[in-house]
Amino acid sequence: MAGFCLFDNPARSVSITYRHMTALLSRRLARLGLGSGRFAYLFILYHEDRLTQRDIAARTASDKASVARIVARLEKSGYVRRVPDRADRRAWRVCLTVKARRLRSRLEREAREVVELLMRGMSAAERSLAAALLKRMAANVSQAPRRLEPIRHGNGGES
Repeated sequence: MAGFCLFDNPARSVSITYRHMTALLSRRLARLGLGSGRFAYLFILYHEDRLTQRDIAARTASDKASVARIVARLEKSGYVRRVPDRADRRAWRVCLTVKARRLRSRLEREAREVVELLMRGMSAAERSLAAALLKRMAANVSQAPRRLEPIRHGNGGES
């Protein structure tokens, strides 16, 4: 890839943007015990309650152990409760509590304000284009093979 720079490329910009946005939201929501990205789990459950921990792992691109730890913290804070899945006795469904439901409008307002900060100075067309391009980038990466094949040089020789 001609002109590729490790320190100035779209992937690095996405990573820095995500870290800053998550840190800002975490600071704003720390009083509620929702730091470290736990609010993202509530956003997912606001969209679709009673997901299994496996469903949450898939939607957050996280491993099951990480999801279990964060769900346990949310449960300890009173934001969710886990109930056995009737169809699969090995699975647990994660359900929002009344406490979490009461918090929804505040969380949405905080997230909206951070996204507005993120998009400041962009026209409606630029916002739309940025969102579409980022979605395409996310789709490209999520569809990539888990392990890349080794790069072959010349006539298929060893790399």
